[in-house]
Amino acid sequence: MRDLLHDLDRVQSSTQLSGYTHLAGRLRVLTSEQEPALSEMFSECDYEAVLRLLSVYHELLLTDCGTGLVHSAMQGTLRHADALVVVGAPTKDGASRAARTLQWLATHQDSSGRFPYRDLVADAVVVLSCDRASRYVDDSVIVDYFASRVRAVVELPDDPHLATGDVIDLAALAPGTRDAVLELAAAVADGFQARTCGLASHGFRHRTSDFHTRARAGHGGGQAGRR
Repeated sequence: MRDLLHDLDRVQSSTQLSGYTHLAGRLRVLTSEQEPALSEMFSECDYEAVLRLLSVYHELLLTDCGTGLVHSAMQGTLRHADALVVVGAPTKDGASRAARTLQWLATHQDSSGRFPYRDLVADAVVVLSCDRASRYVDDSVIVDYFASRVRAVVELPDDPHLATGDVIDLAALAPGTRDAVLELAAAVADGFQARTCGLASHGFRHRTSDFHTRARAGHGGGQAGRR
């Protein structure tokens, strides 16, 4: 991430961009800084600059965030997010952390007195990772709590393949886990058309209608394409 930021003006093609990323299955991954001191230096402006470049070459961008909601870079992540996935667990501490995250997002006011993340929370998907569980906790209570606050809740079963923390191979998952992963993907994708406008709504790409207007004004697809 830091190297790409330094060279943003030099990246003019997908091939050049690939020099700053690596492949994990079908995902092209741009890693964050592992040194904590340098990680703190990554700001909202830095995040938006990288996002603006990535949006030229990719239709779908996923950001794996930390827990610092008030960090500058996180503010940029939330401001440009079309969909939110919050991970918790069916345990008191795991559910509590996820609940506090959603509560902060729902009640946060910006300088103009608005609540900018309320819609993001209402449309969020909560994943309960069941690698930890307790017979003293009623899972249904936790599921019902989140179901009343977000669009969807998906329970991800405990799975030896996920426990390795490596690249996920769908074929290596147990059948129940694979079904849950597909359910999660469908729940997130369900919001793509009905609830979001994608990269165009954030100023990173022309809306389709705007592009066709420019194409007609430019008297030809070639000229419009250069724009």
